[in-house]
Amino acid sequence: PTRGEFQIASYNAYHQSGNQDRFLREVKAQQPAFVLLNELNPGAELIQQFADIYPYQTPCQQACHSLIFSTYPLRFSHDIELHPGWGGKIVAGQALIPGLGPLNIVGAHTPAKIWQAQMNRRAKLVLDQVLRDLPVGKTLLIGDFNDVPWSRRMGQILRDHQLKSAFWPAGTWPRALGSWGVPIDAVFVSPQLRIEQTHAFSEETTSNHSALFAQISW
Repeated sequence: PTRGEFQIASYNAYHQSGNQDRFLREVKAQQPAFVLLNELNPGAELIQQFADIYPYQTPCQQACHSLIFSTYPLRFSHDIELHPGWGGKIVAGQALIPGLGPLNIVGAHTPAKIWQAQMNRRAKLVLDQVLRDLPVGKTLLIGDFNDVPWSRRMGQILRDHQLKSAFWPAGTWPRALGSWGVPIDAVFVSPQLRIEQTHAFSEETTSNHSALFAQISW
């Protein structure tokens, strides 16, 4: 069978647009095929900076809180606001990857109540339905879940949709803790894909999240 690989990145910009030069340089150096940006301000400079790099993105049907940028055309899209005022969002599209076929990319920013320490119930139900409604293809789920891969709700999503996590998820929050941070920004893939490695880009930015980069192969 044909084998190949690509890289992805996920970053919570924390409603800031300044001081992102280091992150932009890292994206240009790593050249991920897909980048998910969360917690964007409407009209943020970062949106235009990524639009100058990537030819395709999910549309802004509502507030541009979350966007997927892609090197491949995206053949359909979801844009679902989870909690007005909180800014939780799920965006999705499908790309046709040479040698792999159709790949569904789902980007999420799922809100959570701090005392629950996991995504809230509504976010889990909506994410579950989006995953059920995806067209035929492999699945890549990325985002800021405000949750960890081993929680009860996240574990149920992974089991129900046959998704797998990185063997050792990278800590991304808070950024100041570096590798000791909590892996609330994560990547999950279908069984036919492999997460070869993940790393958190924790150089100083205006966000309290480290950016997550991951190498995906098949």
